[in-house]
Amino acid sequence: MISPHNAEAELGGARAGSLALIYATSLATVLVFTYLPRHFEALGLSGAMIGTIFAARTIAQSFASPLWATLADRHDRLTATTRALLVSGVVAVAALPFVVAPLALFGVLLAYALTAGCALPLIDALTLRAAGAEGFSRLRAFGSAGFGLAALGAAALGLYYTHAEIAAMTPWALVLATILTALATLGLPRDERSLTRPRPDWSLFKELWRAPLVVIFAIAALHWASQMPYNLFLVFLCEERDFPAWTPGLAVGVGIAAEIVAFAMAPRLLKRIAPLPLFALSIALTALRWFLTAYVTSLPLILAAQLGHAFSYGAFYVAMMAILDRRVPPEVRATGQGALYLVVFGLGGALGAGLGGWLLDVAPASRTFAAAGWLEVVAFIGLLAAWRWLNRAANTFLRPS
Repeated sequence: MISPHNAEAELGGARAGSLALIYATSLATVLVFTYLPRHFEALGLSGAMIGTIFAARTIAQSFASPLWATLADRHDRLTATTRALLVSGVVAVAALPFVVAPLALFGVLLAYALTAGCALPLIDALTLRAAGAEGFSRLRAFGSAGFGLAALGAAALGLYYTHAEIAAMTPWALVLATILTALATLGLPRDERSLTRPRPDWSLFKELWRAPLVVIFAIAALHWASQMPYNLFLVFLCEERDFPAWTPGLAVGVGIAAEIVAFAMAPRLLKRIAPLPLFALSIALTALRWFLTAYVTSLPLILAAQLGHAFSYGAFYVAMMAILDRRVPPEVRATGQGALYLVVFGLGGALGAGLGGWLLDVAPASRTFAAAGWLEVVAFIGLLAAWRWLNRAANTFLRPS
C-alpha cells in the first residue's frame, strides 16, 4: 500500500483536485435530503410514506453499491464506473423538480439511488487504495467542506424564506450538484487499469463477510440508524419549536465544522486511540447529543449540541475506514466499501428512516431524536457485550496506528 503521509502528493495534483471537487459537490447533496422530506410533506405525503420512500431508496442503493463496487474491482475500472454512474444519475434526477405523485417521486429517487447514489463508495475506494486511511481523511474533509457550505447557504436563505420555501428549492439543488459532480470526474484519469495489479480471487471477497467485521458492521448500522432524524427530520423539529428558518442550515453547518476538525485530526486520533475504542466513544457521545436535542428547548444549547457531529460522523467514519484499511485486502477495497455502505448506511439508514417516518406520524419530531438516543444506548450495550470477543478475534482493532 502507498504510504498515507501525503494523499495529495501520492495522487498527483490533478487527480487530488478532482477528488476534492467530487467530494465537495457530492456530499453537498446530503443537505438536500435534510430538506427534501419537508418538500414531500408539502406535496401531501404522510410521514410514514416519506419514511417508506427514503427507506426503500436506501435499501436499493445499499444493495446496488456492492454490485457496482465488485464490478469495478474485478475489472479495475473505478474511475470509468464512477463516471458512468454519475452521468446516469443526472439523467435520473432531472425529472425530480417536475413530479408530484408519490409513485413518481419514488421512481426518481430509486433511479438516482441505483446510479449516482452508488458512486461515493467507489470514490472512497479509489482514494483509500491510493492514500491509505490517514491520507483519505484529508481529501474526504473536502466533502465535509462542501456539505458545510451548502448548510451555510441554506441558513442564509432562511433569512429571507420560510422552511417550506427553502425545501421547495431542493429538487433543483440536487440536479445542479449531480451535474457538477459528474463534470468533476473529467479531471480523473481516463483509465486507471494496471497490468501489474493481480485480479482478486473469490476467497478474498468471502473474507468481507466473516466475523468480527460483520459484528462491527451490525453495531455501526444501529449507530447510523440513529442519525436519520438529524438527516431527515431536523426541519420538522425546528418548525415544532418555532425556530427561525435559518436554524436547520446553521445547525448542520455547526455539525459540519466539527466534522471537518475531526477529519483533520484523524492522523493524530488514530495514533492515540485504536479504531474500536474510537468507535465506542462516538456512540456514547452521540447518544448524549440526541438526548440533548430531544429535550433541551434552548436554541443556543441545541446548536452547541451539534458539535457532537465531530464524533457522530467524523470520528465514527475515521474509525470505520481504519478498520477497513486493516481488515480488507487492497484487491477488494471497493467491494469492502460497498459492504460498508450495504450494511451500515443502507440497512441501518433504512431502519432509521422507516422507524422515524412512522414515529413522525404519531408523535412530535422531538420524539424521533429521543428514540435515536435510546437506539445508540442499545448499540453501545451491544458493543460492550462483544468487546472481549472482538479483542480475541481481531486485536488489530484495539491497537493505535
